[in-house]
Amino acid sequence: MSLEFIDIFNAVAKHSAGVPSDYIPAKSLDDPINVDTLNLDSLDVTLTYAMLNDIYAIDVALEDQWPVESVGALKAFIDANKKNDPSDQFETVRDLVREYK
Repeated sequence: MSLEFIDIFNAVAKHSAGVPSDYIPAKSLDDPINVDTLNLDSLDVTLTYAMLNDIYAIDVALEDQWPVESVGALKAFIDANKKNDPSDQFETVRDLVREYK
């Protein structure tokens, strides 16, 4: 089964947000990753990226190169650097997030 990146991003971001109920889900890969669009502050973004780093087994340090200009730019970065594909291990996004809590 193929897990959609935007669904993974939304689930991880909501889980990582300081106040999950305030998270505004990304609707498009064009959405910027910021407080104005997704209600994610810099700490929320860092926690989201740390979890995505674990999920996709990326060796690039969080303070280097991780894009915030859009969810699509983040997806392209992850696709280029991932050593793990969660679609190979999990059938649902819920299963994935439960594993990485």
